[in-house]
Amino acid sequence: MEVRILPGRNVWTLARTDRDGVALDDVLQTTGAVLKRFLGDASPLGTRGLFEVIQSPKGSENEARFFIGAARPVVVTAKPSSGPGDFGPVPPGGELLAALEQLEEHMSVRASHAPWIVTASFDWRAPAVTIPWPRRAVNAFGVPSHTEQHGNDWLLLRARHYGAALEEDSSLSSEVGDTAAEAAKSVAGFGGKLLVVGGLGFGAYWLLSRGKR
Repeated sequence: MEVRILPGRNVWTLARTDRDGVALDDVLQTTGAVLKRFLGDASPLGTRGLFEVIQSPKGSENEARFFIGAARPVVVTAKPSSGPGDFGPVPPGGELLAALEQLEEHMSVRASHAPWIVTASFDWRAPAVTIPWPRRAVNAFGVPSHTEQHGNDWLLLRARHYGAALEEDSSLSSEVGDTAAEAAKSVAGFGGKLLVVGGLGFGAYWLLSRGKR
């Protein structure tokens, strides 16, 4: 069970558990962390590193905007599921690359009431790559797994491709500003696994290291 990521605009629809009872802001932020596992690890080595995941202040209200390896930018929106077949707001057209319902083996996500439906739109700035089906489960001891069939906390539902990239490439400086970028790099110079929350005159941004979440 695999999915292709093609150069240009890709749109993923994922289901996320609601069992932790978090609000929209936390859903958006945790999406950045989990996409690091899928998109960051799939990126060419030259695009990986401490700045693999940056949450940009450029995100509009009720969305988050990330810089994740070769996926630049990644724009994330989320809403509670309204029921089976709810795949969230997805642009019309495009090529369907993968769909959960087309797989021979059934997979599921666990939820207390209804899972969140998360849409991640991103421009892939690297050659085409094929990765294992994106999913993540965390057991009662906090140990993550990316191979479970059932009881997942995150699960890809569909992946579509819409051709060429729709935005110009972005960089750390263009997303968070030169001053913030230099400050973040200075802090990163001390090493370690960091989670930095900074104001710096432009609003909060998140810098997530490659440490386990």
